[in-house]
Amino acid sequence: MPAFRLQSDFNGIDPRFPSPDLTIAAGPSLLVLADNSGVAIVNKAGVGLDSKPMSEFFASVRARGANRLTDPWVVYDAQSGRFFLANSDRVDNAGCTVGTCIAHLLLAVSKSANPRSLTPADWYLYALDRTLDRTLDGTTLTTNWGDFDHIAVVGDVVAISMNMYTFAGSNQGVKVRLLDKSALVNGAPVTSWTDFVALPGGFRVATMFGNPGVIFLLRSPSCSAEILSIPLTPVSRVVTSRTVSVAGSCVSPPDVVQPGGGRPIDVVLGAQAVYRNGSLWQAGLVRSNFGSTDVSAIRWIQVDVSRWPDGVQILQNGIHGTDGSWAFAPTLMVDSTNGMGMVYGRAGATEFLSAYYVGRLASDPPNTLRAPNLLKSGAAVFSFILDGRNRYTDYFGISLDPADDSIWMLGMYAN
Repeated sequence: MPAFRLQSDFNGIDPRFPSPDLTIAAGPSLLVLADNSGVAIVNKAGVGLDSKPMSEFFASVRARGANRLTDPWVVYDAQSGRFFLANSDRVDNAGCTVGTCIAHLLLAVSKSANPRSLTPADWYLYALDRTLDRTLDGTTLTTNWGDFDHIAVVGDVVAISMNMYTFAGSNQGVKVRLLDKSALVNGAPVTSWTDFVALPGGFRVATMFGNPGVIFLLRSPSCSAEILSIPLTPVSRVVTSRTVSVAGSCVSPPDVVQPGGGRPIDVVLGAQAVYRNGSLWQAGLVRSNFGSTDVSAIRWIQVDVSRWPDGVQILQNGIHGTDGSWAFAPTLMVDSTNGMGMVYGRAGATEFLSAYYVGRLASDPPNTLRAPNLLKSGAAVFSFILDGRNRYTDYFGISLDPADDSIWMLGMYAN
């Protein structure tokens, strides 16, 4: 089977510091790109319309003293014709107490499908208190902040999942916040929402196409596919879960080797799951050996949830990798025909950190991908030590184009 080829290729966004966390969303005629340091609007020929540091974009709603913007996530909702961009922010204060801790979910909503600027003329901006839990049991103030936000838009609901921690540093699991989409797209004040709190760690909302009546959350696949669902219109605290075994290796992958004995890169697992046409798709990493040595390889799965919560089963279970090369940060997208595209990083003893893409058509043999293509070749050993880790990035970006069903990818390489 021939490899896929690019329809378009241009520079995306230039990170201002390492571990930038890349995200992209495609609208009818424009792309919104973001990382930890900034946000940009470009047209589909790569011509920039506007760009700003993330701190400047959200400046009007940030709390005084806020100093920790991190983990942006952007999606485009074809139903409303709007972009939604979430970010995490807080005031560092490990000793804060209930009522004094400051942490916000920053949320930007475009006023149209084609925002020409990154100003209030084209965006509604919100800062929603992340320390405040509004559950079906009532309202509780906490000492929790959160990051690693992911957005799912389903029907009239905007769902955002987030990893939660106390300001003192203990893990509080995952929270999912359900917001009224109609209020957001009209710029109305947001004074209420529904939170599901203390969900198991590692779960993130899937990018959703269609409305199955629930919002799905997944963890990266290893020995099993673990799925949660929460109701779109909460009337109870019921969270439904299902686990299905995934055949094959499920040993954690080794860190990414670099040329010349450079310090290994911490393995990046990837960040995006997709619901489409009754299936959930996701990619993660496993340890594999394609001939010469153990490397990190990509495990991608397709899970049938068309009769949820019954009849959950694995439809496809594939391993993608190359002998002597480490694959990492896989991020996939699915088109309307169940074709799949994926962008990921690759490196090894003879290859600097580079960006690759790969994919399949629905008519291709099950569990297989076509030959990978180089998106951009790396040219340097990477080193950025943070908290004892050599941090490259947490995730790459990928998005479906609502105009023609093509797939846009945002990758990264060591320059």
